[in-house]
Amino acid sequence: MVNVTARYQKSDIKYNKNSLKTIHQAGILTDAVKVKSNLDYPSFSEYNLSTYYKHEFDKKDHELSIDVGYFNFENTQRTRYKYDDSLNSVITNRIDNTKDTKESLKSLLAYRIPVSNNTEIESGINYYWQKMNNQYYSGNDNIHSDLLYKENRISTYVSYIHETSKLSYQLGFNYETSKIYLNKSDKNNYTSLFPKILVGYRFNDFHKLTFELNRKITRPSRSQLNPFVYIIDDNTINTGNSNLKPSYTNLLALKYNFTKNIIMARCYLTYGYTDDFISKVRYVNNKNQIISSYDNILEQKFGLLTFETELELLDGELIVSPYTDLQYTMFRGESEKIYYNNKGWQFSYGFWLEYSFLESYTFGYDFTWSDYKITPQGKSKWGGNSYFELSKVVFKNKGRLKLAYSWKMEDNLDVFENNDTYQKVIIDRPSMFSIIFSYRFNRNRLGKRTPKSKMESEDGKKLH
Repeated sequence: MVNVTARYQKSDIKYNKNSLKTIHQAGILTDAVKVKSNLDYPSFSEYNLSTYYKHEFDKKDHELSIDVGYFNFENTQRTRYKYDDSLNSVITNRIDNTKDTKESLKSLLAYRIPVSNNTEIESGINYYWQKMNNQYYSGNDNIHSDLLYKENRISTYVSYIHETSKLSYQLGFNYETSKIYLNKSDKNNYTSLFPKILVGYRFNDFHKLTFELNRKITRPSRSQLNPFVYIIDDNTINTGNSNLKPSYTNLLALKYNFTKNIIMARCYLTYGYTDDFISKVRYVNNKNQIISSYDNILEQKFGLLTFETELELLDGELIVSPYTDLQYTMFRGESEKIYYNNKGWQFSYGFWLEYSFLESYTFGYDFTWSDYKITPQGKSKWGGNSYFELSKVVFKNKGRLKLAYSWKMEDNLDVFENNDTYQKVIIDRPSMFSIIFSYRFNRNRLGKRTPKSKMESEDGKKLH
């Protein structure tokens, strides 16, 4: 599988001649991706265009921001399924064709008002629109499915931010309303309120403690909503659920940051509660077939301990960032088909390494692994992924050429509470080789850009 990416970025910065203030910033960023594969692996194209504009009012110190983005995606895949029952000498060789398309448009209008030297208020309006179409056709069985998904989402937010050298806090909320259409039927509409409280205290230059309380939303994906009955073989059937609702998670987090010289360490302790958790529901019907679908029948409680470090070595040329996660999860719920009451520990670890050499070259490597993952059905043995990249700065530091290689493997083993094997699936995902070229063009008007040393005050804080 080969991935070719092209990127172009342009920005325009205008400054006031008589001060260090930025009058406005504007820019455009476009991405185009093309991936071509053979049978069993997807081929897709992707296009992304985003623009932004930010204006700072010099006298009142107010700030206006406008962001607009457009995204287009198309995925085509041909998959061959083989089923061989040696007892009955039955062989199934089926080729399925799927085509997914997605368009989305998002925009943001935000305004920031300074109340005092240490306090500001920010508010904004978000609009998001998306349309997705999923087409499936099986030539052997003459089965066809076509799902059209549309969503219109509007949200508004207000944040009150106060920050001093020791104490900082942020109070705010986000109000969101959404309308969803499935195959031209109006359903799954919802309105939600998301409060947020963030309080931080800096003991000195090295230690900082932060408390956070917020609420998040997880929306069902297109594949989870698609009600089409997908027959993998005579004993395995997958289907979606068009009546799925979003799930909401209430989070309580305590974060500790330590920074000194070449070492930066972060430790997070998080507690979360999710109602109407979206989960895959598996059961065996009276024909001894495994039926897989999705439902909101579960509640989830979890505690998460995360530890991250970052070391800068060789005068900053080598950066090493190991990280670990330890999580305890509880699932509880029941439906007409099955009852869930499962809990357990899961552990994952990994690291990121970045090395800069010969002034313009950078090598990066990312590795992640998880031994087990707790699921509503029981315990699932998972896997990991690796990612390599090598990049070089070209065209007078405005361009970058990047070569990347990624690999991912999953080894799923779902187990009932009585330790009987329920289903085992080993997935060795295809590796991907990527070629990425990016170029950035900057233009300053009304004089040269002020050097960084002059853009900061004596205590290191930026003046704008």
